[in-house]
Amino acid sequence: MKFYEFEIKESKKAVKYLRLKVGQSGEISLSIPLRTKENHILEFLEKNLEWLRKTSAKIKAKNSAKNENQVEFLGLNYELIIDKKASGVSIELFSIKAASKADFRRFCDQKAKELLNASLARFAPLIARPINHISFKHMRTRWGSCNKAKGYINLNLDLITKKKEFIEYVVLHELAHLVYANHSKDFYALISKHMPDYKARIKG
Repeated sequence: MKFYEFEIKESKKAVKYLRLKVGQSGEISLSIPLRTKENHILEFLEKNLEWLRKTSAKIKAKNSAKNENQVEFLGLNYELIIDKKASGVSIELFSIKAASKADFRRFCDQKAKELLNASLARFAPLIARPINHISFKHMRTRWGSCNKAKGYINLNLDLITKKKEFIEYVVLHELAHLVYANHSKDFYALISKHMPDYKARIKG
């Protein structure tokens, strides 16, 4: 199954509890007790999402150290080519050219802010809740966060590595937390109302 940015191998077994495991090569497996309902599985994965991201990030960093010139941009993989004579950042079919890695990072941050602001402008009026502060920053374990009481929303600049459809989902997800602090049925009903295909977007 697909859950957010993860591909998870499911297996139903005669076990008492749901068990989530990340292997050394990055594969993710989920042992599911027989007759477990789908909503219970989703709730379990939501509760363990932060752990899953931390663990996967550590393994990915270890395994990708040798592939430091491979980058992701809007859901696609590219080879990053550093050319000191390059003017700006150019995206080709299989590669991205920049004068330095710092230039590429600045380019990504700017594009992320543009897409996130566009998504906020689109979905915030639908939620119709006051937003007192929005911040864009790099976060290690979350794509976004929301403080319902204060009306604060934080969004991860690293979302630029994901597809536009997923970025839009994350923005709507955090906006919906201004109404519902938890991941209740009403929370997902609100998301579904404004984004009927949100489950497909989570799968990326």
